[in-house]
Amino acid sequence: MTALYSLIAAPAAKRLGLAPGFAHLDSTSFHVDGRSNSDEEPEESVLHIPRGSSRDQRPDLNQVLLALVVEHHAGIPVLMKPLSGHRSDAQDFGHIITDHRAQWQITYGTTCLVADRALSRAENLQKLAETRTKWITRVPATVNEAQAVLAQAAPQTMAPLTEGYRSPMVRSSYGGVEQRWGLIHSEPRQRQAQRPVDRQWLKQSAHAVQAFKTLCRTAFACAADAQQALAHLAHDVQTTFLHDSPICPTPHYGTRGRPSPGAQPAQIVSHIAGALASRLTDRQALVDQQSGFILATHELDEGQFSAPAVLAGSKGPAQAERGVRFLKAPQFVASSLDLTKPERLMALLMVMTVCLLVYAALEYRIRTALKEHEATLPDQKGQRIQNPTARWVFHYFVGIHVLSIPGQGLMILNLTAEHQHLLQLLGNRYAWFYRLKCIEMRLSVRNVGSSTTSPPSAWCRRACRKRLYSAWRCVLGMVRHVARVSERY
Repeated sequence: MTALYSLIAAPAAKRLGLAPGFAHLDSTSFHVDGRSNSDEEPEESVLHIPRGSSRDQRPDLNQVLLALVVEHHAGIPVLMKPLSGHRSDAQDFGHIITDHRAQWQITYGTTCLVADRALSRAENLQKLAETRTKWITRVPATVNEAQAVLAQAAPQTMAPLTEGYRSPMVRSSYGGVEQRWGLIHSEPRQRQAQRPVDRQWLKQSAHAVQAFKTLCRTAFACAADAQQALAHLAHDVQTTFLHDSPICPTPHYGTRGRPSPGAQPAQIVSHIAGALASRLTDRQALVDQQSGFILATHELDEGQFSAPAVLAGSKGPAQAERGVRFLKAPQFVASSLDLTKPERLMALLMVMTVCLLVYAALEYRIRTALKEHEATLPDQKGQRIQNPTARWVFHYFVGIHVLSIPGQGLMILNLTAEHQHLLQLLGNRYAWFYRLKCIEMRLSVRNVGSSTTSPPSAWCRRACRKRLYSAWRCVLGMVRHVARVSERY
């Protein structure tokens, strides 16, 4: 199935003229309503559908996975692989790399593989080193070495990378593979990290203040006991510190009321007074740590693979995520599958991936044509844009109808100048379906979105007169028909 899809994806990537670059590996799960073959022996070329769904916490559901390798520019999938349910990405990514590397290299000529933190498993990194494939992945923050690097995050000392990003590069040998780590500090992410850090900080500070108030109400037999209690409190709290905590001796006379002059106290106890202060420097350090992340690559030469290139390649998984959202959208009516045979399920997954390829290729063609001709298209709010989604273009063409009149041919209704402009930008094949004759843009097409217009050609004037004449004949025929029906009844 994977090899068959590669034969479809290779010509598509070639026709679109996609230059080899980054490819992004990701996977998604689908709920299967058909029967489960978990009790049978798994065959080598047949998808294994186990009972239960580990991601949904539903033991009554079946699950299959679909792994995609998505191209960086257009977002078309260059490789698809149906996988059995209950498998983790950390296990499957290594097998995909070793088993299907040659297929996506032939399809797209990929120079660098990008994936999420599941790729940073030690076994996967060693397999990548054996295949000599360039890669970029995000290092999990749970790794001890990564935690030590993130703890040293100081944005003020970092060199600027691109707008809003700073990064120093460090060497690492995590997983037994020599690699280069980039500690990326993101200013947009810093603003997002402040909210969870402040919530955690206020919660811990409230507990510390409550514990300090309880300590201040406690009477200690001596100053040493009070000092020991303060030391325990200072060791337990993390968000605050003792700003001023004097130990005050308090006499107890053992009788009620005001003591008489010259009375000797029965006991002298110690009380703690003072206040707590917040560790603002520690809070800022925690915000800086939360707003940073680590990108790893095995390319040790900075000249061959610079830090800005690593950052640019790491942003590409959004293309794979967009493809996943397309496959699981309710409009696609394929978020849950109801098939009984695993073979048919594998075939349907390939057909779904082909649909994603066509959708992404059309969207890439539309955006490329608009940018090349400096044209625009109105979005949902009426603003002129050059990067519309294919879904919005489909919705924009809703309402165009074909009217067939005997003896008059076909008429396209509700086709505006915006529609004609986009169709002629895409080429003859697209305009043919709407019975448009594509001629040179500078003569016949108005440059929508600009202030300059070109005079229409003689063909355009004749076409307009023919359409008006056909429409007039249609209206006249309908009036005559109504008149004959009225005379009859």
